[in-house]
Formats: sequence, C-alpha cells, structure tokens
Amino acid sequence: MDAERTLQNNKINQFILRIDLSADSNVNFKLLADSLKDQFDSYRTELHVNYNVNIQKEEVNKEDFIKYLLGMPPKTNIKIDSFEKSIIIESLQYENNSAYEKSLTNIINALKNIDPNICSRRIGMRYVNNFPCSKLTDVSKILNASDAKAIKEVAGKDNIARAMIVHEYQCGNNLIRVQYGIPNKFYPSVLSNYDVVLDIDVYSGGLQNIDLWRETIKDYNHQAYNIFIEYIKDSFLKTLK
Repeated sequence: MDAERTLQNNKINQFILRIDLSADSNVNFKLLADSLKDQFDSYRTELHVNYNVNIQKEEVNKEDFIKYLLGMPPKTNIKIDSFEKSIIIESLQYENNSAYEKSLTNIINALKNIDPNICSRRIGMRYVNNFPCSKLTDVSKILNASDAKAIKEVAGKDNIARAMIVHEYQCGNNLIRVQYGIPNKFYPSVLSNYDVVLDIDVYSGGLQNIDLWRETIKDYNHQAYNIFIEYIKDSFLKTLK
C-alpha cells in the first residue's frame, strides 16, 4: 500500500515534522542531544537569549537557552530547542516516510530513556510542494479543475502581487491547513512568476503520551497524502509516480 502511494518525482522541497513537548516536561535537552549526536554527521549548538519583561514590576529578566543542531545527509536536520521545548526534523528532500522514520525512532528511544512518560502538547507535519509554471495557464495542468480556476481568477486581477487560498479541515482529533496558489517569489512586486505551491500542514494540540506518537505521525502522513491527491489533477499525478 505505502509503495503505491510513493511519489518518486514529487515536488516537495521542504518537509517538517515538529513535536512540542508538554509545558511541564523536565527533559534535559543537553542529555538528549548528546545521546543522539553520534548518529549524525554534524553537531553544533547555538546560544539564544530571551528577555521576559514584567511591566508591573518594571523588571527585565534575561534567560539564556541553547538550540542543539544535528545534521545527516542528504539534507536532513534535527533542531532541539530548549526554550520552545520542541524537536524538529527538517528535510529538503522527501519521497516517503524514510525521510524521518530513522530519526524519529532514535529520538523516541532517547526520550524514553530520559522520561518514559513524557507527553507532547502538539505534533505537526508540514509538506511544501513547489511546481514550476512558466505561464498562468499552466496552473490548470497541475491543480484540479475547480482549484485551478479559483487561483487563475485571483491571479488575473489587476496589480495582484500574490494569489493564495487557504482551506482548513477538521479531521477528528486533528486539523489540516492547506495553502495553495501562486506565492510569487518576487513579492511584493506585481505577479510575474507563476510557480504554484501546495502547502499541507497536518497538526493537533492536546497531550499525547510518547507511546502514541508513532501511530499519530503515521496517520498524519496518510492524511497529508489523501489531501494532496484531492488538489492535484489526475493526469499530472501520474507523472509524479
């Protein structure tokens, strides 16, 4: 089934899997990063500063925090943010779940060794697809008829600088936000580039125990694919396989 859904020629140029830990989690992020770094080709840290302003007491409190950055070829990066209490897997190449599966397994195993009962407060998966178009009429070759028509109508307005439409879906315990259209890489200049973006973000809030993460992420991945094929023209979808 998964092999049938794989699009080897997809146009995803950015994939993000983000897990935000619960606010009350007490994970030692340095310990987490240190336990993972041997599995990656690069490892570095960045020091960031946050200022908390208390207007009533006229106080400004400075807080230092560290981001841990790990890298693995071909183009995958892990960001562990001690301030946001977040773990982010980013990739500039995406064919299927192999883009994140190994890293996710390593992260889950490392977290369980630190705190087996840890929970997330939010999990999100984002897929940004970019399709080159030389002219406005090419939009109809990529998107389904109704969505292509909607974008072309917006893009055809005088002095328009960007033509984007947002749809949001309620899917049980999670949401899906779809942004599609012509973002215009020369924005804010008047629209002259017609490349199409289809940006799919599947996410949920609420506490989830770490034992549920893998199944949740698998479900979100399938939801993203199902949404993707709803927006793409059938004839064009065949060229992506």
